[in-house]
Order: sequence, then structure tokens, then C-alpha cells
Amino acid sequence: MLAPRVRVNAVAPGLTIPTQDYGAAQLARLTASMPLERLSQPEDVAAAVVYLAGARASTGQTLFVDGGAGLHDFARDFVHLERD
Repeated sequence: MLAPRVRVNAVAPGLTIPTQDYGAAQLARLTASMPLERLSQPEDVAAAVVYLAGARASTGQTLFVDGGAGLHDFARDFVHLERD
């Protein structure tokens, strides 16, 4: 065991930097379908990493930064959802 010297945490981002596979209208519909009505931004993911780096009493945790997508059971991968 490496504790207490080593802590292991994870950040699980949702759709953050969409590829060309997503159209503008599809992204708008995906955003609206999220519980928080927003997709994660790179700054959101970075803030989560900074938080966990400083959370000295946390280990073995996964912090989801996904606009609440993890709370919903989507039928398909995002690239196939809300497609034009």
C-alpha cells in the first residue's frame, strides 16, 4: 500500500471538446438534454483536477464533470444522440 504518501483520484469529464462529428444544432440539443443544461468546458475539468490535487483527505474518488450526464441513462453514445 502506498498510502499515505500516494493518493489516487480520477476526473471523469463528459463531452468537453466535440469533434467535427457533432453539428451545432446537435450540440445545442445535447446541451439541453443534460440535467444541468450545459456541457463541461475545459475550465471545468481543470478546476476539478486542481480541487482533487488539493483535497488532501481524498483518495480513491472519481469526480464526474459531465453536466449531470452520469445521472441519466442515455440509450446511445453522445455522437449518435440528437443527431441531425
